[in-house]
Amino acid sequence: MPSSLAALATGVVQALGTPWGLFKHYWVLVKLVLTVGATLLLLLHMQPVAYLAEVAAKADLSATDLRGLRLQLLADAAAALVVLLAATAISVYKPWGRIGKWRLQKQAHAQAVAAGHATALPTPWGRYLLIAGLVLLLLFVIGKHLLSGGMGHH
Repeated sequence: MPSSLAALATGVVQALGTPWGLFKHYWVLVKLVLTVGATLLLLLHMQPVAYLAEVAAKADLSATDLRGLRLQLLADAAAALVVLLAATAISVYKPWGRIGKWRLQKQAHAQAVAAGHATALPTPWGRYLLIAGLVLLLLFVIGKHLLSGGMGHH
């Protein structure tokens, strides 16, 4: 938990202290959203981790004891790894450009199309895929909690 909060704090400080800015580039904003979301999910999942640690400290567990909770912790760790890999890839490739610049370019291009000097812009598939991926991840997390009875079973 301290590492997650430190990552969030240092990311915000670095974004504000560099030319990249916090709200100037889409990739910085997406990384901020990923980090905040991961930190919130980590806070929610501290309860089952603490419970499993408490039970393990009190008794010897067989391979089948608390199997569902152990599988949930494994799935959560895998999801966290996916978020870390996504944040790393976004940091390396820095996709999507500047916030606001895309809108200005689109307006200028629309004027050029109206004047007959250009053709229509291609569809920004990268953005659509990113949005679809984030929506699927959100649906997975919500569905997992709804199907397992919410956080009350921990």
